[in-house]
Amino acid sequence: MRIEVRIEVRIEEDVIAGILDQLSERDRYVLTARMRGDTFSAVAAEVGVTREKVRLIEARWRLLGR
Repeated sequence: MRIEVRIEVRIEEDVIAGILDQLSERDRYVLTARMRGDTFSAVAAEVGVTREKVRLIEARWRLLGR
């Protein structure tokens, strides 16, 4: 059972890495910051965009990941 869990996690990591490789530097930063738990406001301030733009970048990534 543990082997199956490890395989699934590894596949998900590979999928995420593949998606991140396709993104611009800004989008990659936004997504990794959001995965770390940074707020929309904090990420937006760091990147120089609106909170809504951060939300849209994350939403677009979620659609690609499905």
